[in-house]
This record gives sequence, C-alpha cells and structure tokens, in this order.
Amino acid sequence: MASDPKGSTRPNLKGIGGTDMRSTHDPVIRRFRLVLLAVIATAGLVFAGVAQAAPPQPPDPHTVGATTLSHIELNGVLGTEITVAPGEDVKIRANWADNNTGCPHCEDFVATAFAGNPAAGCIEEEDGSGGFVGQSGTGEVDLGPALPGKREVVAQFEEVFFCGQFWNASESTNYPVIAIVKGKKPSKK
Repeated sequence: MASDPKGSTRPNLKGIGGTDMRSTHDPVIRRFRLVLLAVIATAGLVFAGVAQAAPPQPPDPHTVGATTLSHIELNGVLGTEITVAPGEDVKIRANWADNNTGCPHCEDFVATAFAGNPAAGCIEEEDGSGGFVGQSGTGEVDLGPALPGKREVVAQFEEVFFCGQFWNASESTNYPVIAIVKGKKPSKK
C-alpha cells in the first residue's frame, strides 16, 4: 500500500515502468460496464417485445356495454379464437345476461359482425325484441364466410328499437373484440 499526500492508503497500482495502472484501466472498465449494461437492456427490451408480440385471446366471459357474454362458441367449439378454411361459414354463439340497471325498461341488443362489416345480427335479442334488465338467454349469429388472414369479431351494446340500428361498419373496427377468426391461407400447389 502507498500513502498519498493526504495520508490515506490506497492500493499500489504501479505497472511496468512505474505508470499508474488506474489511468489506463479505468476507461476500459467503464466502457466494459457500459457495453454490458447496454447488452442487458437490449436483451430485456427484445424479450419484452417477444412477450407482447402475440395479443391475448378475447376474454370469456366478456362484458359489452351492460351485457355480459359468456360460454362463447365459434362454429360449435367453445373458445374465442378459431382457425377455419377460407370461405367456411362462421357462426358465433354465446349466453348473454342483461345488467342494464340504468334503463331497466329499454330494449337492449348486442349486435355483432366481423369488424368493418355491417351488423350480421344480435347475440342479445329476445324473440325479435331486445333483452331487458335481469333477462338472460342464448343467441347465435351467422357472421358469414371467413377470409384468409385474421378477422376480429366485434360487438356493440345498443339501447334501440331493432338489432343493429346504430351500428356503423366503418367505426366497428373500434368496437370491443369478442372473438378472433383466422382463415388459413390457401396452400400453393
């Protein structure tokens, strides 16, 4: 150990020729630490990006407005995601429970369709009229044929006089997603 002018002791870091080794190694160590930190941070960001790459399936049960949809089926298969052949007809079926206490005597509907399309029908619909608070039932809607690629099935809660009265096809891409349909891409032969 060597003494500095202030009387403290520090390790003797004299190298060959009497040069102070700290002056040559400190920048190298700092650079190494910075590179190591950058590698760890980059790996963390890449790992986080991979974890977020696949969006989760829509939940079941799913609340749309004041109605809860549960036991969601696509083409008779329980679940909120299905893969089908392009052109295959897709039907969605779900149980519904009306919880609209804000307007107990309003007729409520839950219109549904592929995002960007006109309403295909209503899951919540009681014998041609809407459901009322406290009522429940099961509804099925024929969404039409699947196309290649991923399509979102969306729904909108409405207090209206008939199914889909205020549905807006261009705005439906912002409606709640209740299911996902994946059309297999045709195989090349």
